[in-house]
Amino acid sequence: MAVVMRRIWLRRNRFIFEDKFYSPKQVISMGEGLEDYKTAQMSIIGCRGGGGSHGVQKKWKKPGTNMVKANWDAAMDFENKRMGMGIVFGDEEGKVLASVCDVKQNVHDPTLAESLALWRALEISIDLSFSFSELIFEGDAAAII
Repeated sequence: MAVVMRRIWLRRNRFIFEDKFYSPKQVISMGEGLEDYKTAQMSIIGCRGGGGSHGVQKKWKKPGTNMVKANWDAAMDFENKRMGMGIVFGDEEGKVLASVCDVKQNVHDPTLAESLALWRALEISIDLSFSFSELIFEGDAAAII
């Protein structure tokens, strides 16, 4: 998920600063970031001695038949009092249906940032009107979930 979020961020930057647009399918197939992520994960596991639940990586699971999964997350920039968010909608085959990133100013609290990201995911799911029987929202903010 971290790699996909980074790719979404890079897609945004390339569109804004280089006037290049990449489709969601191209974003998923981009190579950058995955090796950096794997290296970082190995160093974390190595620092923890490779044991315990902290070193275990959770693998993203596809939603069931006729379902869509919305993965959302937020990050804080405390110095500038702003947040960034990323949302990815995926189907039962693991294909990305839509992806969004956004920045909001004057956000001071990480819980608020996560709530705003989930709220935006809800708004987008209504706007996109996917033909599905069930929509799953998945995030990592325990206080929100």
